[in-house]
Amino acid sequence: MHIVSLVMQDNPTLISIIMPLFNAEKYLPTALETLQQQQFASYELLLLDALSTDGTAAIAATMI
Repeated sequence: MHIVSLVMQDNPTLISIIMPLFNAEKYLPTALETLQQQQFASYELLLLDALSTDGTAAIAATMI
């Protein structure tokens, strides 16, 4: 399992978002772009890739 962590800290209140992934190549870019558009920016994002066989891990690596 690959784990990618992204931490955005503009606010002292930190929330954790856990996103399990499996062959999410088609949906991951939209999901990450939507998350980046949120007004609340103090979060850590944990992407958990369950050995996807598509380009999920590569997309995650290029978008963080």
